[in-house]
Amino acid sequence: MSYGEALKKWRESSDMTQAELAGAIDAHPQYVSDIERGVRRPGMRVALSIRRVTDGEVGLDLLDEAA
Repeated sequence: MSYGEALKKWRESSDMTQAELAGAIDAHPQYVSDIERGVRRPGMRVALSIRRVTDGEVGLDLLDEAA
């Protein structure tokens, strides 16, 4: 599973919108959409914020899959 797929799965199972997740990680909703679709890789600051918000369920180890 790619990083973006894992993020989308976690977000949907948490009943969050992309806008809500974006607010929680201090990013733009379009950025979240791009990450989920595999168009962009998150920067380290955003990846760490995502790890924190998801309690580690979407971790940095998945970034290797997005390469």
